[in-house]
Amino acid sequence: MPPVLSSGGSLSFDVPSTPGAPPTIVVSQTPQTNNDIIISPSVEAERQKVVRFVAQYCISSFELPNIVIKPSFVKVLENSFESAKRLYGTPTNVNNTPLKSFSELLPTEAVLSKMIHDEASEIRLKLRAQFQATKNIGIMLVCQRLIYGNRELITVWTSFVNSAWEYEKVCIAVGEKSIELKTILACVAETYGFTSAENVYVVLDDHVNPSNRPELPSNMMYMENVVFAINNILTCAINESSIKSEIIDMIKVYHSITKDANDVAFNGTIRGFVPFRGNILDDDGQNIVNALDLFQLLKYVRTRFETLKRHPEVLSKPEVRQKLEDYKVAQNLECFLEPFFEVVQEFDADAQPHFHTILPQWHSLIHECGNGDDDDEVMAMTLASRPRRRSLRHQKSIDDEPVLQVDDSKVDLPAPPILDNNAWFNSLRQSILKQLKAWANEHINTKHMIATVLNPRMRKLPIICTDTERVTTYSYIRQYAGLIAASKQEPRAENSIEAQDYEPQKKRQNFLSKLENHGMVQDELDKYLNMQFSSHDGRCVTSFWSGAESLGKLRQYARAILPLVAAAPPLKMRYIGNQSLSTVDLSEMLLLKTAQAFTDKPKSSKS
Repeated sequence: MPPVLSSGGSLSFDVPSTPGAPPTIVVSQTPQTNNDIIISPSVEAERQKVVRFVAQYCISSFELPNIVIKPSFVKVLENSFESAKRLYGTPTNVNNTPLKSFSELLPTEAVLSKMIHDEASEIRLKLRAQFQATKNIGIMLVCQRLIYGNRELITVWTSFVNSAWEYEKVCIAVGEKSIELKTILACVAETYGFTSAENVYVVLDDHVNPSNRPELPSNMMYMENVVFAINNILTCAINESSIKSEIIDMIKVYHSITKDANDVAFNGTIRGFVPFRGNILDDDGQNIVNALDLFQLLKYVRTRFETLKRHPEVLSKPEVRQKLEDYKVAQNLECFLEPFFEVVQEFDADAQPHFHTILPQWHSLIHECGNGDDDDEVMAMTLASRPRRRSLRHQKSIDDEPVLQVDDSKVDLPAPPILDNNAWFNSLRQSILKQLKAWANEHINTKHMIATVLNPRMRKLPIICTDTERVTTYSYIRQYAGLIAASKQEPRAENSIEAQDYEPQKKRQNFLSKLENHGMVQDELDKYLNMQFSSHDGRCVTSFWSGAESLGKLRQYARAILPLVAAAPPLKMRYIGNQSLSTVDLSEMLLLKTAQAFTDKPKSSKS
C-alpha cells in the first residue's frame, strides 16, 4: 500500500492571533522519535516514512520533487542525522542495517512526484463527490488574485460545510491572469463534474470593479461582492464631499511622514513601527480610491502621533506640523469609517461562513448613518456595542502570516468620538445613507434573506424585512429544502371518494375538524421557527446545525446555503524560495495545503 500524506502528518489551518485575519496554512508533522527506528521492522517501512515527510516539506515550502537530487538538500538531512546520532546515541539495529548513509532512505524524484500526484487525485475525486451532492442547490466558486513572486495569477477556491459541519475553503485551481476567467472556470467545471449544475455562484475579490467583470460560462452567475460595494460607496461619497481638497491635502501630509517611517532615526526604541503602504490616492493625487485604506492611515497616524511629530518633515515645515495637529477632520472621518471597516473585517474573515450576516450587517450600517431617530425605518441596532477587533489587512498571505500594512497590535484603540456634526459631515453621512439603501434595494435578494433565516438568532427576520418578504422567504425555503407545507400534508376531503358519500352534517364536522387540526401540523421549518434557545445557543451557525438532527431536510439545505461567499480579499505569498512553479504544480500544492477536509485524519490531529 503506497504511503499517504495524512498518516505522516496533517494539513490544518493555524488560527492567527488577529481576529478575522486569514488562516496561516501550515503542515504539522508527526514528530519522529529515536525509538521509531528501533521499532521499525524494515528499512522499507522507514523509507515510506521519509517519503511522507519529504512530501510534506515540498508542499509546505512549494518545492518540486526534484529537490531530492539537490546536493544541498541531501547534505542538510545527512548532517541532521549525524548530529542526532551524536546527541542521542546510535541504536543497535541501525548499525546492522544494510544502509551506508541516510541519503539511501530518500525517495527518488519519480516516487515523490507520484505520491504527491496520487494524493491530489484522491482529493479531487472526493471534491467531485462533494460537488455532485450540492450541484442542484448551489456551488460556490471564489476567484482571488494571487501575487506569487513577480507573477499575478488567478486562484479558484470553493467553500462548503463538510460532513462534520466544519467550514472549509479549498483552492481547486490556479491559472495565469492572461487566460480568460471563463476558460479557467469551464475547465474547473469539467474537472470536478458540474458542467450541468444549474446554480454555480462566482464571486471576484474585493478589488474587482463589477463593471470590469469578465463573461462567465452559461450555468454560472456572479455574486455581488459586498466589501467592494461598501468601499466604493464610501469612496464616492468622500470624493463628492465639499471638503474633498482638504481631505486630500491631509492624506498627502500623512503619507509624507509615514512612507519612510521605519528608516527615520527617532529617539528611543519604537516597536512594531512599520511604514504605511495603503493605496489611497490615484496616480494623479486628485481622487481618493480606497476609503478603507484611508481609515487605516488615519488610525495609524493617531495612534503614533507623539512619535510622528518628531519626524524631520514635521520639524522643518511648520505647515506640515499645523496640518498634523489640526485633527478635527481626521477624527470625524476615522470615527465614522470605523464601523464600516469592522464589518469588512467580518466579511473578509475565513474562519466562519458570513453570508447569513450580510442582511443584518447592511442594515446596521444604514442605522449608523441615520440621525438616531429613524428607528421605524431602519434597524434599531448600533455597531458601537459590538466588541472591537484588531485590523484585518486588506490583502492576505496564504503561506505564512497576514501582509502587514498597519501593525496595531499594541495600539488597538477605538476611534475617538465625532467632534461635531457640521455641514460637510452631515452631507457625507446622508450621501452614504442613500447609497447604502439604493444598493440594498438593487442587490439584497431572497438568497440573503434565506441565509439570514438559517441563522438561529435571526430566523424570524425581525425589523429588517417586511411581512411579505418574510412569508415569501419561508415559502422559498420550504420549496427548495423539499419540505411539505402543513396545508399539503393531508388530502382535501372534497377530493376523496369517501367525501362524496358524507351527509351534509358529517361533511361540515369533518371540515371543522380539519380546520382545527390544521394549525397543529408542523413541518421542519415550523419546528425550527418555534424552537426555544438559551442565550448561548446559535452563536455559531455551523455548531447549531450540526446538532439539529431532528431537522433533517432543513439541515441539509442549510449546509448548502451557509457557505455562500460575497467577499474575498486578494492574496499574496511571501518568503517563497521557489518562485518558478508552473500553475499546474502550484495548483496541486495549494490543493494539498488547503484540503484539510479530505485527509481522513482523526479529529485530534487538528491544531
